[in-house]
Amino acid sequence: MDIGRKVRQARLALGYDQQELARAVGLNREAIVNIEGGKRRLKAEELWAIARVLERPVVYFLQEEEGPRLAVVARRGDTATREAKRAELWLRRHFSEYQQVLHLLGYTGRPAVSLDWPDESTVIRQARAAAGEQRKCHGLEAEPVVNLRDYLERYVRIPVFGQTVEDTDFCGMLLMAENGAAAVMLVNQKLLASRANFTMAHEYGHLLWKLRQGKSGDDVCYREASDHNEEMFANCLLYTSDAADELDGVDLGGRRII
Repeated sequence: MDIGRKVRQARLALGYDQQELARAVGLNREAIVNIEGGKRRLKAEELWAIARVLERPVVYFLQEEEGPRLAVVARRGDTATREAKRAELWLRRHFSEYQQVLHLLGYTGRPAVSLDWPDESTVIRQARAAAGEQRKCHGLEAEPVVNLRDYLERYVRIPVFGQTVEDTDFCGMLLMAENGAAAVMLVNQKLLASRANFTMAHEYGHLLWKLRQGKSGDDVCYREASDHNEEMFANCLLYTSDAADELDGVDLGGRRII
């Protein structure tokens, strides 16, 4: 088992240099060089520390095969910071645990949503139709959903995790199994309540779009929201009236959640 190679891969994935990793785990740079080069055996406590810093389960370094491909939709912006990548890895680990729970409980099939809305209208109208379909699917009245996190976990069967991410551009992330059979959501705990609600609604929109399009196996995606149908659709699950046809996700005063 080439643990050193896995350490190097995980380190590079988060953009750490050898000195930074050494400092974070209480070793010197020479030790990291030798570990990655296969010239020094790792002690159990050192492996544990490295796994913690690099946001990987210890078993990652002890097995050859990679896990299944997953789809991620994450923050605005076309580049991923180290903190955003760490958040992604943190969520992947929790998603694996969630899938184990679903298996033990005998749950199968995709999250409980309705994918019945017209294709021939504008993206904005599609989003509003999709929001209406979710209300009918879950027997909701016309009033706004006050506790969106509870709604997602109770009705849609998507756990919403909170995690502090020291990246002011990072808001949230949706992680899906390649077959769309399960999904989890992450929201930056540093967000104000109104912004967190928008983020949950936005990621919910990504879930609906991907399930409808059958694209749940996409690669990790960090992108700008402008002029992109999926991003516009996701934004438009949050609205006030038919007149609010352009949403930038900034002014959240009075807007409804689905």
